[in-house]
Amino acid sequence: MSSPVPPLLNKLLKDQNVTLGFILKGLQGPPGMNGMAGMSGSPGPQGPPGYKGDPGPPGFPGSPGLPGAPGFQGPPGMDGAPGAPGLPGPAGFPGGSGMPGMPGMQGPPGPPGSPGPTPIRYVSRVIAILHFCVKFSVTTLYIQKQCL
Repeated sequence: MSSPVPPLLNKLLKDQNVTLGFILKGLQGPPGMNGMAGMSGSPGPQGPPGYKGDPGPPGFPGSPGLPGAPGFQGPPGMDGAPGAPGLPGPAGFPGGSGMPGMPGMQGPPGPPGSPGPTPIRYVSRVIAILHFCVKFSVTTLYIQKQCL
């Protein structure tokens, strides 16, 4: 550190066109050694952010996440193929009686009857048989053959 030069001396040296360095040159000794390091100064302001670096290696796989919410209901599916035939059902109940059938054919003539006890009864029996035979519309030949 140097002390300031008094103003009067400084004016005199300027008038003589001589500098203080020129005067002191002869009085200078050998160069001195470096002094002790000074104290560190206060930290400077923070610099601007740097450029984006290259991407790093991929990280390790994470743990499985929580299950998600259920999804929306999908559209209805297509109809399936026809199923196998079912088992036979139980037997049904017997049906009711049908309509009466057509009358059958007339049967063969029976054997001749025994003679009546009296002629009166025989005549009345012949009349009854004739009446019966005519009622059922049997041919005249059959009436004559059977009834007489």
